[in-house]
Amino acid sequence: MTVLLWLAIPLVALIIGIVWAYFASRPARPAQMQESMESFSRFRRALAQHAERSAARSK
Repeated sequence: MTVLLWLAIPLVALIIGIVWAYFASRPARPAQMQESMESFSRFRRALAQHAERSAARSK
């Protein structure tokens, strides 16, 4: 009986690995326009803040 328990450990690890690989390799869902525009706005604000900080440091 203990041999079966020891053999079950790699089997369970294999199943967990297969499930993880399936979820990790799924294609990303397509971005919706609203989400895309919001992320672009956050990106522009971050760039503007970085430019302000680096301009203040160089003075």
